[in-house]
Amino acid sequence: MTQERSWKQVHAAEALIAVGESVAVRTVFANEPEAADLADYRIGIWRVRAAIALSRPERKQWLNKIEAAFCDPRSPDRLDAIESLSKLGFAVSGETLAKVRQLAATAPEGDKLFALWALAKAEEPGAIERIIAALDSTDIFARQRAAYALRWLHVESMPVKQGLVRAVQAEPVDTYPYVYLLSAALVLDADPSQRGLWRGKLEKVLATGPASARFEAIQCLMTGYGRADVPRLAPMLQDGETDTRISAAWGILSIQNREQGLKTEARRAP
Repeated sequence: MTQERSWKQVHAAEALIAVGESVAVRTVFANEPEAADLADYRIGIWRVRAAIALSRPERKQWLNKIEAAFCDPRSPDRLDAIESLSKLGFAVSGETLAKVRQLAATAPEGDKLFALWALAKAEEPGAIERIIAALDSTDIFARQRAAYALRWLHVESMPVKQGLVRAVQAEPVDTYPYVYLLSAALVLDADPSQRGLWRGKLEKVLATGPASARFEAIQCLMTGYGRADVPRLAPMLQDGETDTRISAAWGILSIQNREQGLKTEARRAP
């Protein structure tokens, strides 16, 4: 978080926020140079700042900057902006909603998924159904982004589960969407009878996959990890890929937090 000047800094910061280290993140990001507002990862910087805001007005300040970037047709990072608004739980409305609808109607198939995700957050009729349909798309990015959006939206309806089961079964294991489909299917418990099989496949991705796939896999797998899993994650802390090191650290810290929570509960028990 302190050394990288890229989206990897954002990933590290968000992992730290997730394990309760917002104070440390605020300290670092308070000293970020103004040049970061011109960087190609500026949306990520603003997203982190919105997440660690100490007041509603402060959070709104960063949300407004992200929203303005999306609404500017000349902005090079409109997709990053609308994805970030959705991740932050922001429901678009008014002029922004109109622009999101336009993007969902006119963008290339893969890019439409970011707009559909935002429309689903805004409870637009038919948005979830269009995301489910994209799981069967011939466009590789549409399938990947559909799975990713469904994991974040956490919609556990039967059509979502059926769509994910069908997509996981159809997706070749060596494609980019594969890990995202597995992750979404496990998080949403799309088919309890496949839990063990899917988890084993995701474990293989975490062990041997590329950094981006490992980063997605850990966010699903670590929720079921315990102390016995630390020795498998520890070697990844020395990996040459930054996102892999972040994945390992995030997993280990989440285990430590959970273990500490269990110890606290045990001390409080009568």
